[in-house]
Amino acid sequence: MLHRGRPLTLQIKGQHFTGVTGVKVLLGSTADDRFQISQLQVIDDHSLSVRIETPRNAPLGVYALRLQSTVGVSPPWNLQVSL
Repeated sequence: MLHRGRPLTLQIKGQHFTGVTGVKVLLGSTADDRFQISQLQVIDDHSLSVRIETPRNAPLGVYALRLQSTVGVSPPWNLQVSL
């Protein structure tokens, strides 16, 4: 869960992370550039971490997080934005 105005470092577990080059937070099908993405670190093929700063004015609700890699884009993970 993300909270308005607060940064959070996410630890994501999965597979095929070696080629990940970027992270996007989407509202609907469009990247929401109000979210600041930084400190992307691919730890190994099965885990990565990324820092996400949620804007204070982000509407509450569900957003999608997608990973970009050299071979394409991941399926979305749901992120909840709360107060």
